[in-house]
Amino acid sequence: MRIGVHPTRGGGRNNSVRQGNWCLVSQIVVKRPPRSLPKEVPTDEVVLQAPPELPRGQQEGALMQLLPMLGMGGSVVFFFNPSAQPFMKIMGMVMIASTLAMGISMLVRYRRGNQGQMADMRRDYLRYLSQTRRTALETARSQRDAQYYLHPSPEQLWALVAEGSRVWERRTNDEDFGQVRVGLGTQGLATPLIPPDTAPVDELEPLTAGAMQRFLATHGTLTTCRWRSRCAPSTT
Repeated sequence: MRIGVHPTRGGGRNNSVRQGNWCLVSQIVVKRPPRSLPKEVPTDEVVLQAPPELPRGQQEGALMQLLPMLGMGGSVVFFFNPSAQPFMKIMGMVMIASTLAMGISMLVRYRRGNQGQMADMRRDYLRYLSQTRRTALETARSQRDAQYYLHPSPEQLWALVAEGSRVWERRTNDEDFGQVRVGLGTQGLATPLIPPDTAPVDELEPLTAGAMQRFLATHGTLTTCRWRSRCAPSTT
């Protein structure tokens, strides 16, 4: 790279350079080393997994569990026949009590089973969001570091010029040639977070659905990245 190769007219008291003659003032040769770029930031989209849905058909499942109990309860009528012996009536009352106790225990077990399954699904989804959050934070950190490297703050420019290794580092064929830092602002994450296709909100598990919405709102953008504008390179 050559800088300052300009002919000019001579003048002054030097006899060898008389007024009106042309002479070469200066010539500086700048040898630029290969450009050092920041670590590449990933740009792949991240499609989030859908939060779990609330179990459907709980009432139908409970009724299916109670049907055998209802059948047993219907057979109790035989023990209360008017011609039945007192001993048979006592047996009928014992059967009614045992049928009720069995039905209640089955309902409790069924309800606890559904709640335990939903708790496991909720725990797994929150763990997934936690892992995805770590990845998003790493991407945001790399993206922020790259922006600071390519567009340093004004108070750091004098140190870069004094050090000298990055002076004239951008070539005309670089994608960021002519880009300048104009301020601070909000920028989307380099790996866009895509919300999933889900069932209606009222059919989703509320805790995990709210966690997903907060995750998208919090980690979808960066608040300290640089704004840039492109200046067209001069043709002269």
